[in-house]
Amino acid sequence: MPASLLQQCQPSAPPSDPITYGASVLWNELLLTDLQNCNSQLDGIKQIEAERLK
Repeated sequence: MPASLLQQCQPSAPPSDPITYGASVLWNELLLTDLQNCNSQLDGIKQIEAERLK
């Protein structure tokens, strides 16, 4: 299993403290990208496991 697929997913930190409405909108975009990256890792693991079990 490649180490890149086993790295822990980390969400992006909020852009400011306290967070403003405008900053939260921008943060949402970063968090969605983080989620897509984590899902890609999981898909890669699932694909490797499916090939292994054949």
